[in-house]
Parts: sequence; structure tokens; C-alpha cells
Amino acid sequence: MKNFQLHFVTNKTTARWLQMLNTLEKSTVCSATELAEISHSTSRTIGKDIHLIRDYFRDAILLKSTHHGYVFTPLSLTVYEEKKASLLSNEPLFIILESIFFSELLPLDEWAERLYLSKKTLAKYISNLQDQLNHFDLTLSLDPVNIIGNEADIRKFFCTLFYESDITPHTVFPSLAAQQAVNEMSSLFENESYQNTSFSLYTYLLYITLERFIQGNTVEINEELHHALRHSVQLFHFQQINIVIDKYYDFKLSENELIFLFVSIITQRKLSNITIEQKFCLSYNHWSRIGALTTDFAQLLALSPQHDKRDLIFLESFFTTAKLKECMSVSANRNTEDINIFIQQIFPDEFLHYYEFLAQNAHYLAIFSKTYLTDFCSNLVIYIETIRLRYWKQTQHIAFIFEGNNNITQFIEALSYKYFSGHHQLFYPDSGEVNRSYLIDNQIDLLITNYPEHMSEFREVTDCLLFKTIPDAADWNRLIKQLNPKIMNQYQIVDKAHTDYYQQTE
Repeated sequence: MKNFQLHFVTNKTTARWLQMLNTLEKSTVCSATELAEISHSTSRTIGKDIHLIRDYFRDAILLKSTHHGYVFTPLSLTVYEEKKASLLSNEPLFIILESIFFSELLPLDEWAERLYLSKKTLAKYISNLQDQLNHFDLTLSLDPVNIIGNEADIRKFFCTLFYESDITPHTVFPSLAAQQAVNEMSSLFENESYQNTSFSLYTYLLYITLERFIQGNTVEINEELHHALRHSVQLFHFQQINIVIDKYYDFKLSENELIFLFVSIITQRKLSNITIEQKFCLSYNHWSRIGALTTDFAQLLALSPQHDKRDLIFLESFFTTAKLKECMSVSANRNTEDINIFIQQIFPDEFLHYYEFLAQNAHYLAIFSKTYLTDFCSNLVIYIETIRLRYWKQTQHIAFIFEGNNNITQFIEALSYKYFSGHHQLFYPDSGEVNRSYLIDNQIDLLITNYPEHMSEFREVTDCLLFKTIPDAADWNRLIKQLNPKIMNQYQIVDKAHTDYYQQTE
């Protein structure tokens, strides 16, 4: 359960359980004190909750108490997720939000009666909802209870709630008609760049657009966005989707709705094709300052001249996409708290570095809103790291020299080949053929061995890692950290034997 959704949970026990389960799912072992701190409760309360959680989930999980803390193991992930979602079945704010989406609007008094709550209590709950809506530049009315604001911001909120968040009993799913319509649209535009979007996301964007339009909630397109799209051949082709919509829904979208849907889709492209990104920039970048901002940021990254042409396209594409989103609504570039925290925890140095750059760059300040700098910077960080992983691969020459049990040695070589050969060039020389010349001739960047003698002999020639005779999680983690230090901020390999020990220790 994401923190974004936890803000809508009114039952304190349910909220505490979900916070505890979030932590237990991520940890090998977690103490009662840690769980108490996270859920703002006491160790005594945690002890009672643990017993109740075991009873509620029954055979779906194993939750053992050890000398080191609690160890959580899902036994049936499907059942576990279903029962966890069921905890929210009667949560009033989720019920109200689902009804608002379908324009089933009721005044506060009637909602209080339906939910068996006092008007004062429900008003208090709704004030918590308002705190989250502020992030989307939205407000709440009470008579009837409804979300008020820019329609583009309202659709952004519903997409975040229903598509980007965990499934609950009140999650709205696209209709079968919407799914069939997207399939048919995809066959019309197989070679177009806006087909490079997740099918599920595409379907949600269409479904939310259609539902809100049917209810009379329409978007307005500003002149800046009209200007950016004025010569778009793709938009002209895209207008053919009205034929498909008319077939399934017996009406057609207005021009503004078509533009909004089109821009919503083209700004959610998968980062998989440099040609698509280049065409995208040529078609939609009508802001000269984006080119200047791209150049400034490329200098900050210290991109080499060999990289520049391709990488400048990627950078320009990011800034152009962000600008098109902002033209739809300022909140379109905003993230939930979960996403910003996740990115800042994994890449803290990059976030601070880019934040300082953006906060002081005249081109950024001239063309983008200053109200979502944290979100914008988080998006930029994860975008650059995605490019780094996908396109800026630093292939290394790695040599493995292992001695010992023949079966273990072969297994280590096979394991390393399976997981590292795709990105690096691997060597498995016999120890008798390895010398200084071999390492230099093959440009070995890293030598991994279980022989301390090799470490002392070759450490002046190349980097060396000493593994145990039978490598454990700590060995593989050190190798992964050597190759990609940032990933260790969030993920690590854990020994199976280590976790079994905790599970068996009472």
C-alpha cells in the first residue's frame, strides 16, 4: 500500500496494519520497536496487532517471531494481496472518491447517513482528503461532495488514484469497450510514435477521458498548446480515433478533448527508440529556450562530444515532454510523495545537484512553473538514470579465477555468465595462464578470485575482488556495488540460509 493511499485510510487500526505490512514486506527481519516507530504506536500494540494479523491472513502468510524480530513470508501472494485490499472495503473516502468519478454526487449529510458516521466525523475525514488534493491544485465542495478545479488536474488525480496506485476494492477499471477501442486504435496507427505507450495506461487515459466527457466535464486547451501542435501531422491522423469511439460509444470527442487525449498519450512514451524521440522533438519543440536549457544541462552532465548528438536528443525530449504536460496542467508533472521519496533516497547526490542547477537556470525559470521544482527534478533524475542504464552502458572486462571443488567452480562461472554477460565482457582463464601480460593484453578492469595470492600479485595491475571459496550474498553484493554503486541504495541480495535461520529461530 502506497503512502499516497494511506492518507485516505480513516480506520487507525487498518492504517497501522498497512504501515506494518509495508515494512515487513521489504525487510528480512523487523523488530517490534521499528514497527512501533513506523506506525507511531507502542511495542505492546504491535504485539497485539501481530496476533490479529496472523489470524486475519491465516495460511496466506507466515509471520514468525524470532530473537531478532519478526520475519514475514507470503505463502500465497494472490490471497495475501486480496485480503490486504479487502481491509479497505468499507473505507469512506475510497467509497466517496469512486462515486465522484462516476458523478454520483451526494451532500455531506447524505454521505454521513449512508456511511453511518456523524457529520462532524465525516467532515474531519474529508479535510484529510483535501490535504492530498491540494497537491493537484484541487479543492472539495461539500454540497454536494465533489472535487473542484481544472478538469485536467482532476483527470490527473483519478489516473494517479486508479492506475498508478495499488488496487483496492474501489479501484475503477477501464470498461471492456475502452479496451476494445484501444486495440482497434492501435491497429490504425501501428507505425506512429504515440503507439509507444503502455496498453493499460493508454486504456486508462481513454476511459477517464470518455467518462468525464460523458458527464459533461470537459477540458480547455490553452493557446500555447495549440501553437505547439498547429502543424502536427500525427494529431491529424489521431483524429481518426473518433470513428472508433463513435463505433463503441455512439458519440465523438470534441477537438479540445482529442488534443488533450493525444498529448496525454504522446507524453507517456516508453524510452526505447532514439528515432522516435528525434521526431518528437522536431514535431513539438517550439520553445527556443528548451534548446538552450538542454545545452546547459548537457554541460552539467559533462557529456563528451561523442555522446552529444544522441544524448542531446534525449535531453531535449525530456524537457519538451515536460513542457507539453505543463501546457495541459501544472499538476501533470507532479508526483506522489512515494515517487519523490523513492528517487531522492536512491539518488540523493544527483537530486541535489540537479535541483541546484534548475533553481538557478534562467531558461528553466523562464519556461517552467516554479511550483513543482521538486517533482520536476525527481523526474529528471530518474529519466537520466534510465538513460544511463539503457544507453550509457560502461562495459567492463571482468576475469573470474576460481579454484576448489569442480562442481562449485563451474556453478559460479555459469551463474556469473547468466547475470553479467549481457552487459560486460567476461573471461574465465585458467590460473596458470594469468599473469600481468594477460591482464594488460585483455584490458581486464576487474579480477574476481577466491585466491588471496592473486589479490596481492595483481592488485597493482587492475582492481581485484576476493570472494569466499563458496560465494555468499555479501560477495555478490560487493560485485554489484563495484559495477553499479547506486543500486545498492535500494536493493541487495540476501542469503537464503540467512533468512531461513531467522525463520527457524524462535
